[in-house]
Amino acid sequence: RPNRRLERYIECYWYRDAPEAREDHCVFPDGCVDILFCARNGEPTSLTVVGLMKSALTQGIDAAQSFFGVRFHPGMAEAFLPGAALLADKVEPLENVWGARARSMMEKLAESATVEEKTLIVEACLRPAEPQGGPLRVLEQLSGNAAAMDHLAIDAGLSQRQFRRICVERAGVSPKYLSRILRFRNAAQRIRSLSNAAAQ
Repeated sequence: RPNRRLERYIECYWYRDAPEAREDHCVFPDGCVDILFCARNGEPTSLTVVGLMKSALTQGIDAAQSFFGVRFHPGMAEAFLPGAALLADKVEPLENVWGARARSMMEKLAESATVEEKTLIVEACLRPAEPQGGPLRVLEQLSGNAAAMDHLAIDAGLSQRQFRRICVERAGVSPKYLSRILRFRNAAQRIRSLSNAAAQ
């Protein structure tokens, strides 16, 4: 979990080791933008921004590959990564967004030995580039929320047009489209939980 300073922006940090190669690893849309650090055999290979996905992605994974990710709440990546909303279905080197700061962070991540160390490095680098309030209060209603967007707009005191503009500018998709992604994600999580319970 992120620290309290960043919890309104970041959903979680995640880590995965892939000791064996796979050709068909499937990643489903979740409504989020990620910063992703990849290494192979302990050597860094990339530090990228993974934009919001509109459809499932099947990709190959090399043996001895590892991943460390920062998953932002829907629409919240823009506070740190200007232009993140334009990266739907794209993967962009973080250096193209942050320049020297990304190179420095990659060097530190490459030298870190544990997930905890990587988390502290990332949190030291993440400083929101805008004041709290305004659009952020609206986006907090979106984060992980698949409720009717009409109700969210009313609760935020916005017209449907204003609500849609903020969502497109910050998340990269319309409220209706984001709602579909979040409903799918919630359904997939419920199915996974039921499958795990049945297996036990």
